[in-house]
Amino acid sequence: MRMWGWVRQFPKVALVVGVLVGSTLVFAMWWFSTPSKTGEFGAASGEVAKASAAAAQAPAWVKDFKKLILADNNLVNVETGEVIVKGWLKHGMPSGVWFDDDSAKVIARYSKGFVRYNLDGKPERDILMPSPAFLLPSSDDLLFVKEADIWRAEIDWAAFVVREEKAVTAIEEFVDEYFPDNILMVGEKVLLVRNKMQLLRVDLETGETRPSKFPAVSGMEISPGKRFLIGDQNGTLFCYDIETDRATTLELGKRVGFQDYQWLDEDRCLALDRGGLVKLFSREDNKLDAVAELPKQCRQLGIPSPHGRYVFASSEGGRGFLVDTEGRKASPVRGGTGVAWMDAERFMFARDTQNSELRGTWTQKVEETEQRVSPRPYLVPRGGSAVLPLPGSGLVVFYAKDALCRMNSDGTDFAEVAEVARPPSFAIPIGEWQEH
Repeated sequence: MRMWGWVRQFPKVALVVGVLVGSTLVFAMWWFSTPSKTGEFGAASGEVAKASAAAAQAPAWVKDFKKLILADNNLVNVETGEVIVKGWLKHGMPSGVWFDDDSAKVIARYSKGFVRYNLDGKPERDILMPSPAFLLPSSDDLLFVKEADIWRAEIDWAAFVVREEKAVTAIEEFVDEYFPDNILMVGEKVLLVRNKMQLLRVDLETGETRPSKFPAVSGMEISPGKRFLIGDQNGTLFCYDIETDRATTLELGKRVGFQDYQWLDEDRCLALDRGGLVKLFSREDNKLDAVAELPKQCRQLGIPSPHGRYVFASSEGGRGFLVDTEGRKASPVRGGTGVAWMDAERFMFARDTQNSELRGTWTQKVEETEQRVSPRPYLVPRGGSAVLPLPGSGLVVFYAKDALCRMNSDGTDFAEVAEVARPPSFAIPIGEWQEH
């Protein structure tokens, strides 16, 4: 059994691949990390009255929506295992779904935009573009391709309508089908997109489009917000900003280089050098500081904990270490497959092995011993996480071979809540629609 195959379960964004929270991230089952940002909400008095009336007539499950998941478009209560509604949303399974308490509606995200539903699953209003759309994180506008050019749709999220559509470019060269996946980096006023075997820098205000001066550096890693890129070449560290089209540099030395990077946020990034030393790069200070020396040479950095204090590292021999960026130390951990952070200091993993002493579902808190919560391992799909944290409920959800399981985020109260003929191919939590 490969004990540390999980350290790369969330594929990193790189130059040679498309994007995704993201948040993020198509995998065989169960994780859609973080809901997309939304626009401002403030309903008129008439809309408030309608929402209040709708809430008064809402089904009983609404008050417990934070304990629900949508699994292959079936609405499921994770405390009881009950399938509340089969084939709930009329447009089918979305990539994200949220309950909007202000309007007493459900909002779902699809490849071409968003649909707002009544609680019975019937569409009430939609914001759907003619081709797959990309949600700009800085403005909540939608970008899409129409008539072979990039267009921008300004959204009135309160009314849930498109306020204005306008063309951004005028070159009639863009391919619509894979446009969102081909966006590699994005700033407030500019984006970097791969199109017809070229990397293009597009000014979202003027429409100017030209081949990019993208830096040719090795081991490149793009920040979570897609604005910054870090990498090194010939003993020099680069941090490129798509907004300014400039890179800051830091001389490392001719024989110094890094084999892997892991961003913790938009400012901090861990770098693993070839000697097993983990360093922390501060973008604002343009500085590198040593964090920890690994007991054994490792090649990969894995997913960080919430808030970015802890990061996993793995070696080719299958050994794993947990790096504490604040305590400035690295500790060995035995681990398993399908790792997922349950909170800021606790993670869980599965071991699918014929050794009964090791087999099962396990949790571990930092600097404590591992604990088995079930002799049955949860399923781990290839290339993704098998665990669904439910924001606001204190629960995590996962599937065993023939059961829906859940437990508290502190590792207590494990339960197999329902038998399933087969696990769903895709499942997501019901999030809470947030104001911008």
